[in-house]
Amino acid sequence: WLLTILMVPLSIAVFAVVWVVGHAINVLILLSPWGAVDTALKGARTAVMSLVAATAFIDPVVGATLSVVIILLAYLMAGWAFRLMVFGSVFSWDFFTLRHRRFNLLADGNKLFTAREIAETPPRTYGRLHQDADGKLLFKFRPWLVFPERTIEVPREGLVVGKGIFYSEVLGFDTGADKNTTLLLLPPRYRGHEEMFARTYRISGTCDVGLRRAWSWLREAFGFGAKKPVAA
Repeated sequence: WLLTILMVPLSIAVFAVVWVVGHAINVLILLSPWGAVDTALKGARTAVMSLVAATAFIDPVVGATLSVVIILLAYLMAGWAFRLMVFGSVFSWDFFTLRHRRFNLLADGNKLFTAREIAETPPRTYGRLHQDADGKLLFKFRPWLVFPERTIEVPREGLVVGKGIFYSEVLGFDTGADKNTTLLLLPPRYRGHEEMFARTYRISGTCDVGLRRAWSWLREAFGFGAKKPVAA
């Protein structure tokens, strides 16, 4: 009876870890624009589950060993999968509910995601962007959304808000790579609010990125863009 009691929380933890990683595949399928990728992801997940069932039927020891391997891999990938799950849920909700039409930008503490590792904070971390009295940009977040809040500083060098078709982003200048890189990802609710976001956080301006930038280039290339003023 004691072993049974001890196995209950362990079983719940194992189920939660494996479920989070398995649900990350659903998020990838939702975000993927290609049907072939969807089929490959579904096939891989089905193959793993079928392999566990088949090996357990043939030899319980082999099936248990394979299950332990899957649990360990899921444990190592749990953080990445959880961030992806939150990222996909927020982006999908904003996109399919047309959140940008009823969204009002806050004066401070707007929610967004990190695009890459910043001060040992992993990509796709969900948090709020604050600006202190000195003009420093501070990103505040809670690991796993429930643990004590942490704060990191976002570098201000070369910041510009990039306007995309589906979502926008905040770019900064990477001195090491000597080029602009994406620092923060803005959920689809910010579409149409990029200029206000830039003014709120004292960012120099906006620019087109991704497909929007390509479309602007095509318009100018074929002569459909705005005419440039002739020099006197």
